[in-house]
Amino acid sequence: AGFGLRDKTNVKRHRRNPPPSPPPQPEEDEEEEDAEVAAQVRAQGVKTFR
Repeated sequence: AGFGLRDKTNVKRHRRNPPPSPPPQPEEDEEEEDAEVAAQVRAQGVKTFR
């Protein structure tokens, strides 16, 4: 009940966040592309890109 309205307001507030369809990404990485790169970098244990 009222889920649609809540969803619309959420989209307006967090416009950059992806829809609930894909798996939730960590909020630490604001950029989606950066999240993937960070994951690979963390796996290697090196943070030279920053």
